[in-house]
Amino acid sequence: MEKEYKNEVPRSAFNTEVIYGNNHGKNSLDKTYLKKALETGNLEILDLHCVENIKLNDDKTYTLNVQQTDTSGVVVSDKIFNCKKLILAAGTMGTLKLLLQSHAVTNLPIHEQIGKNWGNNGNFMTGRNWVKPLSGGTGAKQSTIPVGGIDNWDDKEHPFFTEIAPLPMGMDVATALYLLINRVDKKGEVSYDVNTKKLNLDWDQSNTAKMRENADYFIKKMNRANGGTRSHFLFNNGFGADVCYHPLGGCVLGKATNAYGKVNDHENLYVLDGSLIPGTIGVNPFVTITAIAEYCIENLIRQNEFA
Repeated sequence: MEKEYKNEVPRSAFNTEVIYGNNHGKNSLDKTYLKKALETGNLEILDLHCVENIKLNDDKTYTLNVQQTDTSGVVVSDKIFNCKKLILAAGTMGTLKLLLQSHAVTNLPIHEQIGKNWGNNGNFMTGRNWVKPLSGGTGAKQSTIPVGGIDNWDDKEHPFFTEIAPLPMGMDVATALYLLINRVDKKGEVSYDVNTKKLNLDWDQSNTAKMRENADYFIKKMNRANGGTRSHFLFNNGFGADVCYHPLGGCVLGKATNAYGKVNDHENLYVLDGSLIPGTIGVNPFVTITAIAEYCIENLIRQNEFA
């Protein structure tokens, strides 16, 4: 970050790149897991391939119907892959769509817990205008990556953690954004609509009511401390209940799977991503997801699942 600010390296976080910054020197997958896997000679990466559905065969193997696209999303080829063992790591919503859609299209067996215990990791956004810190305003030069947070988990009435999310507008707009991470006391459920061919999410204001209450408490406390007003023009009168950076759950470890991610009712199907976590983790979940994936695969190898 300091090198970007000083223009000593190409800018990414200071160049309005949000999810994909900070790129310079970042230990991304192509430098870590994928690099090591490629070095074994056992990995082939097929980009621009999208699995449409999965079929369970009589011999317990799987057939995958796949579409290959160009960079514009136009389908250029239909392919079929067969495998003895299958690991789904498509992210929470990707994995759930594969399982639920395949159940509808190919009658892939799925456990009753698939789709349940879904949550948004307690994500709830809000903001403040006319912020007056000691330096005055929020600054004209801002990184897009949150680098600070406020821990309020010890508050029994209003427990949450808040990421301080910058708003890089190229000028000092005296506005601060915040992403609250709350508990998810009321979980949601994901299902599949065969008519629209899309996922349905059972999730409404009742799931986020406490999150809104916490956001209101947080904003009022911050305003009392150093001035400001709720950003009424942002989100829905200053409350962003429909923002979700961290979808979790739907294929929860120990419920829809065994203790190591093997999907119930299957001998050769595994899940290793955020869908294993029941709805909320209390922080940005990427490190936890990584740890769980490593834990599961190491135990599965130890049990000779992949012998």
